[in-house]
Amino acid sequence: MDLVEDAHTHKMYAVKKIICHGEEDQKVAMKEVEYYGLLKHPNIIECFDSALKDGPNPFLNSTSEVVIILPYYKVNFYVFKLLSVWCLSLLFSIILSKSVGLL
Repeated sequence: MDLVEDAHTHKMYAVKKIICHGEEDQKVAMKEVEYYGLLKHPNIIECFDSALKDGPNPFLNSTSEVVIILPYYKVNFYVFKLLSVWCLSLLFSIILSKSVGLL
């Protein structure tokens, strides 16, 4: 992920770059772009734009790159840490519940 600034509006964006080593990688990356377009919900990050750079060529040992432009959200590190701990606790509880047959 890279952080970029629009030269005109000075708005910040996150740029996700997916390196594709073959046709299958490229299909998976393009599927991600497609899902961004299909899923419209306030709790799902919006994709502003995307692009495919070059094409993978196994004969030349070259790769392609899918670039996805996403919104940038400045996150308070303390809040991020609390959410991370909460998510890990929830995941651990689910795994534990499944292992003892509660779910």
